[in-house]
Amino acid sequence: MKNLQVEHFSLGKPRCGYRFRLRGKIAYADLEVTSYKPFERATKFRLNVPPLTGANTCRITPLGSMMYRLERIDYIDLPGPLIKVLDATQRQRFELLAAEFLDSLKQTAENRSGYAALRTTL
Repeated sequence: MKNLQVEHFSLGKPRCGYRFRLRGKIAYADLEVTSYKPFERATKFRLNVPPLTGANTCRITPLGSMMYRLERIDYIDLPGPLIKVLDATQRQRFELLAAEFLDSLKQTAENRSGYAALRTTL
């Protein structure tokens, strides 16, 4: 995630229908925003390597008392032959990527709400 480049295909601010590409050294993913609500973001994507498609949703649910539930739901369409190629190591990489994303989402939510500053002063 540190060496990714973002290429914007849409103009203006992110919104439903906004399109962009995340490009690494070899692989890239074309993404389209399918939900852009105050507490939810969702995209559908297409990877070039390995060639697959999917979608993801990230949601923050306020629980009260400065508590929130963070959810990330990933859907990946894996054709039969590709499932056999996708080994346990690759699945662990997907899980690590999802965990890093959730941690970043949590930090952003805490920083925007001022909760992190409040927590460190108590």
